[in-house]
Amino acid sequence: PYTTLFRSLSSCSAQQVLSNVAFQQDASCGNSDFFRYKYTCSNIVAIGVTAACETKNTRCVAQTKNAHLWELDKHDVGAGCPTGTVMQRFRYKSCRPNSYMYEYTCCPVQGLGSCSNIESEWGEVGEHSDLAALGNHRLECPRDHGLRRFLLEAQVPEVAKDAQLQGEVRYIYSCCALPFAPPVELLTGPLETKGRESWEGVYCPKGRTEGIPDFEEIGRASCRERV
Repeated sequence: PYTTLFRSLSSCSAQQVLSNVAFQQDASCGNSDFFRYKYTCSNIVAIGVTAACETKNTRCVAQTKNAHLWELDKHDVGAGCPTGTVMQRFRYKSCRPNSYMYEYTCCPVQGLGSCSNIESEWGEVGEHSDLAALGNHRLECPRDHGLRRFLLEAQVPEVAKDAQLQGEVRYIYSCCALPFAPPVELLTGPLETKGRESWEGVYCPKGRTEGIPDFEEIGRASCRERV
C-alpha cells in the first residue's frame, strides 16, 4: 500500500481535536492498492492565546525499505503531550536518511476530563507484513472524547532460523473526556455564614489531578481577587 510522507496524515482544524482514526483502503486515490487515513474531529472549548498548541515528535528510528509493520512499536505517539492536552494532528515523516518519526500536535482543552486506555484486538500480520494490516485496527474514542496518545504494540515470538515470523499487533490508545460547555464563573453577594454547614464556602480552582480540577476553600474573598 502507498502512503505519502511529509504531509499531515490526520489533521483537524483550529479549535478541534482528533476523536477517531482509521486506515482504510480507498480506490478513489487512483488504485485499489492505495490507502488513506480517515478521521473524525471534535470541537473543543476556545483557549486564550496564552495556552498555545505544542508540536512534539517521537524519536528518530532507522527503518529499512522492507521493514516489518511491527517495527512501528518504537513510536509512542502523544507520549509528550502535556497534562490537559489532546492531539489535533499527526504525521509520519523522514528525520534522517532511512529513518522516520511521528510528528504530532497537542492542544490544550478547557475543562478536559479524565483519560482512559483502550486496546484493539490482537491481529496477525505475518512475515511480509505491510500497512494494509493497520486497516484491522481503529482508534475509536467514545463520544465526546479526544485522542491523547497511541502506540502500536507488537509481540513477535522467537522462531527457528529461516522460519516464517507470525507477529501480532494491536493499538493501545488513550482517550480523554471533552467538556460539554465552557467553564464559567458566577459572582454572588456576600456569603451568609450563619447556620451554614462546615463544608459550605467559597472555593477556587488550584490545579488538576489527571485532568480533573482541584478546588480549595478561600474564605470570604472571591476567586477573581485571587488571580
